[in-house]
Amino acid sequence: MSEIIISGSLESVKTQALAVSKVVQIRAAEGWPAFQSDEVWIYKTEMDNRVCPICAAWGREKTFSGDKIPIFFPDYDLDARNFIVYPRVHAHDPARFFNAPCRCKMTWQNPLECLERRLHKEKMSVIL
Repeated sequence: MSEIIISGSLESVKTQALAVSKVVQIRAAEGWPAFQSDEVWIYKTEMDNRVCPICAAWGREKTFSGDKIPIFFPDYDLDARNFIVYPRVHAHDPARFFNAPCRCKMTWQNPLECLERRLHKEKMSVIL
C-alpha cells in the first residue's frame, strides 16, 4: 500500500494526523457494511450427483461482487467472522430439491487486502 505523507505547518500536520487517527478509530469500532462492490466472492458448489440444477447452473467457481449477493441470494446467511456466505438457494421451495439444504457457499477472496485498500482510501480522503 502507498504511504501517507502529511506535510505543512505544525498545526496542519497535527490536524491531519488526528483526522487519520479518527478514521482508524471509527473503522476499528464500526467496520464497514457487508457486501460492497469492491469485494470479490467466489461461489462454490458440490459438483456431484446430488447437486440441484439451480446450484449447478451457478457453476463450480463463479465470482460475484459483494453488492450482487443480496440481489441474487436474498436468503443468504453470513458468517462474517470467517468471510463465508451460505447462499441458501433452496430456501423458498426446498421440496423442489428433495428437501435437501443448499450445500453451496461463497468465500470472500482477499478480504484483508480489500479492507486495507478501503481504509487507506479513507485515510487519504482526510489529508488536507
